[in-house]
Amino acid sequence: PAVLLGGESWTDCTVSGSAKADHTAAGLVVRATADGLGGYAVGFDQTGVVTVLRLAQDTEPVVLLRSTRTDGFNKTKFHTLTVSVRGDSLSVTLDGRDKGTVTDDRYASGSVGVRAVGDERGLWDSLSVTAADGSTLYTSSFDTPDTAGDFPERAALAAQAAAAAARPAGSADASDVVDLTSRLDGDATWQVPAGRWQVDLFGGATLVDDSQGYSRSYVDLLDDEPVELFLDIVPGEYHRRFGRYFGTVVPGFWDDEPFFASAEAHFKRLPWSPTLDRALRDVGVEPGVAYASAFDDLGRRGRIARGRFWQAVSNRFARYFERQARWYDERGVALITNPLYDETAPAKRIPSTGDLHKVNQWAQVPGGDIITAEYVAGEQTMIPRNPVSVAHQMGRDRALLEMFGNMGWQVTPSFVHATVGAQATRGVNLTVLHALWTDETRVYFPPPFGPRAPWWWAMRPLAEWIGRVMEAGRGTSAA
Repeated sequence: PAVLLGGESWTDCTVSGSAKADHTAAGLVVRATADGLGGYAVGFDQTGVVTVLRLAQDTEPVVLLRSTRTDGFNKTKFHTLTVSVRGDSLSVTLDGRDKGTVTDDRYASGSVGVRAVGDERGLWDSLSVTAADGSTLYTSSFDTPDTAGDFPERAALAAQAAAAAARPAGSADASDVVDLTSRLDGDATWQVPAGRWQVDLFGGATLVDDSQGYSRSYVDLLDDEPVELFLDIVPGEYHRRFGRYFGTVVPGFWDDEPFFASAEAHFKRLPWSPTLDRALRDVGVEPGVAYASAFDDLGRRGRIARGRFWQAVSNRFARYFERQARWYDERGVALITNPLYDETAPAKRIPSTGDLHKVNQWAQVPGGDIITAEYVAGEQTMIPRNPVSVAHQMGRDRALLEMFGNMGWQVTPSFVHATVGAQATRGVNLTVLHALWTDETRVYFPPPFGPRAPWWWAMRPLAEWIGRVMEAGRGTSAA
């Protein structure tokens, strides 16, 4: 919980905010104690279920209300949560729909705040508190960074301090930013100049409790040490057991959609690693200036600093691929790359997977994939350009594309011909049909390429045709 300053004596009021349950749920606290551990918690999950809890420090929350789901609820949209407290009564609406009322006299007064526990993450677009007489107690649309100061920290910063910067309050020019990162160690001090200043402290946190599935506790691929451990634990174990088959039975390793440990696609955070301090300085930008510019629009100089921030991140991520490729090459096997978000525009993929040309340049087999609705027969496509361009520039024999994952049951042999042919004319000379990891009775990402396929009878001639097209594209035989 993060509680507003100055609301300790608030009694009857109405709290309304626009929020999205970005991960699991979004929540408020009302009539809250200063630390937010006492009071009432009101939140909604990604199905529109509203929950009201009574909080007390050192005890489990008591569920006072749990509503039914909200019909037609869209978890990707912002929704208006309104809580009205009058005397010992608390009523909740979600997008104007009544979600229930509870009666409880444990807390008669207290402040308001936002709350996220466990794996919850709510995004707030606005928040307002109105007194019973209609007067405004608090309102904000969180347009400026200094509104974070409305919610004082309830404990010391638990994260590792990564960088610090200061600038005159209200400044939108990176030239005004003073980097304070070197003053974070020891007893270093900084004498604040005259006037009002905004100080930004950037902390690096381990996102072990902020993810699920294959993104949970994801390794920091920007740091050499965990990469070395990964190479030893995963491909290293294969080599210890089956090294005599490397280069023959085991031709190589496929690195499927790796990403930064804070990728926009999964975490909506900015990347941090212990290695970034040096990487940022190597590209000519101070860490505090880089982070401030990455978060805020600080003019032309700020955009340059932001670009250097992502350049440093991409450099570190490319080093991960370089170390893999060299490790594999020493053992006679190949690396296939398949970066996350390779099908999207450069600006969208940078926050999750970096610069694809830097990444793919190290692969013995540069690759990518074409999935879902990313290709329409007869229309333009740029998807093969990154791996094919790198293959040509680096003199690689093969450029790979994984195809048809999650494109649906409606895929037909004619569409397979059209898609494979379109990618082949753009330089792809190794097609991999999307793998099926499940049994034939449970197909998660159709179309399947096994007996479950409606046109299984056509698979052999189709596979032979794909092979001939790929060989023709290589230009090395009389196929």
